Amino acid sequence: MAIIILAVYFKFLPDLIKLIPEASSFQPGQIKSRFSAVIIAYFIVVPLLNLYVWKKEKQFSKEETDTRKAFDFNPNDAVAKEKLEKLEKKRKRFFNIIEPITIIIFGGVTAFVAWSFMVPIFELTKMSAPIP
Repeated sequence: MAIIILAVYFKFLPDLIKLIPEASSFQPGQIKSRFSAVIIAYFIVVPLLNLYVWKKEKQFSKEETDTRKAFDFNPNDAVAKEKLEKLEKKRKRFFNIIEPITIIIFGGVTAFVAWSFMVPIFELTKMSAPIP
């Protein structure tokens, strides 16, 4: 996703800015600044989200390892078995919540990129359309 965004920013955005005439209500600088804001936000949010998920996974793994040690020491320990089941449910719940959030973030970035390109193109077609 990051490679696509960077390719769009450095390859397609300059071409689009060249196409936008000065008479358009959309300024090329405005498009570039919006797109830059999205790229900066993307490169800040995604690593932070990855870091958060990584820390939570590490925390789950540590708890599970500690509980497994207690369970291996005494296989008949009902408390350790129950704790392992709770940890598994907790892990599943966490990832069931995180997955839709990441999909929404990536979808929002994709939608904004598409919108950033389509609005100036619609402006150009509106200006070039004959008025009846």
